[in-house]
Amino acid sequence: MKIANETTMKKLGDLMKSISPFAAAFKMMQEVEEEGIHQAKKEKRALPPLRMIFDIDHRIHDRRLYNLPTANEVAAVFVIEDNEVPTHRQIALHLRGKDLEIISILHPHCDPVIYLLLFPRGDEGWHPDLEKTDRSRNRTRVSMLQFYSYRLAIRQIFTAIHYAGKLFQQYIVDAYVKTEQNRLAFHQQNQKALRIELYQGLMDH
Repeated sequence: MKIANETTMKKLGDLMKSISPFAAAFKMMQEVEEEGIHQAKKEKRALPPLRMIFDIDHRIHDRRLYNLPTANEVAAVFVIEDNEVPTHRQIALHLRGKDLEIISILHPHCDPVIYLLLFPRGDEGWHPDLEKTDRSRNRTRVSMLQFYSYRLAIRQIFTAIHYAGKLFQQYIVDAYVKTEQNRLAFHQQNQKALRIELYQGLMDH
């Protein structure tokens, strides 16, 4: 594995800080690590593990419920209680000068914060209130599936995400998992309405 050139990484970091609305607002992992090392030395204790939190469900703590992919293929594997797909996933952000803050995967800033290299200018991701430009049809809002289908579409112009290699693969898997979770969460939260609709359909026949 090639080691990233320090000069290149510094230039990239400076570029991100200059154009990204999030880079200056959120603590970088290196800064958090440096603070932790300083505090650990001061208190004469071991440095605690440093992690970027992408928690599937804060209620699940059993490590046996999580399976790592065994092949070198792109995959998203999650196994939880009762074989249910997790309806809650958390993104933890470290605000400068503040503690961890949790945002929903439905937040429009979720994608640009996680995929800073793909959306350096902070292009917003999908959110429930995203409206279509063409409102002539009955459905005025853009679904999550429609949003990611549009964003992943191949065009004649240059699109950075298609040249992002493994990061692009991760983005695709993440988009799929979020879309599936959002769809299943809708069905779970609207069981009564869906049953009535199904019953009325049966009565019509």
